[in-house]
Amino acid sequence: DVFGNRVAEVQVEGLATEFLIEVSLQTELTSQPHLVHGAAAFPVVYDPSLMPLLAPYLVSSLPSPGLAAWLSAATKQQPAPEWALDVALGLNRRQHADIAYNTRMEAGVQSADDTLRLARGSCRDSAWLLVQALRQLGFAARFVSGYLIETDALAEAGDKDHVELHAWCEVYLQGGGWVGLEPTSGELTGEGHIPLAFAAEPAAAAPVAAADAQTLGVF
Repeated sequence: DVFGNRVAEVQVEGLATEFLIEVSLQTELTSQPHLVHGAAAFPVVYDPSLMPLLAPYLVSSLPSPGLAAWLSAATKQQPAPEWALDVALGLNRRQHADIAYNTRMEAGVQSADDTLRLARGSCRDSAWLLVQALRQLGFAARFVSGYLIETDALAEAGDKDHVELHAWCEVYLQGGGWVGLEPTSGELTGEGHIPLAFAAEPAAAAPVAAADAQTLGVF
């Protein structure tokens, strides 16, 4: 797709009563070193040559009232952080403290204001809130969809499968690349986070999407 994600397309002839997708995943997990401080200073200033590439992940619109109020409260601290990584991690930890995690089976993603008002959300709701908050502070941030392999749970269960669909956020730090942030824990992502799709907005990273032939322009 436009973000470089691999996409599989299936065209169904005629009517179908069932469409089943089975996923088999085999991966080797290795520990990942965390970034050291100093990858980028704050406020963030990206190299002009990167701006066309980062444009989809930057924001230009005004924040919603709820997001603006939460950001104002979250960023009131002295002394001001010097490093961009500290700012991003601090915001991630503040969101983790303010927003409870819950499993939500309804389709779609909550708005930032709804997540803040309810003080709870699914992984995709929290990831989208963090993406929008980081963009307001000048960061390039993107929504990530993939799998979470909980290594501690695997060890306790005797290496039985313990994998679930998951969503998180990545922020771009000049000199450090794309850095994963896990809003449901308030920390950096680890070796158990398996990214499958990156996008500027959640809808573009949906695991499964459908359209009829007329919508696709197929005749």
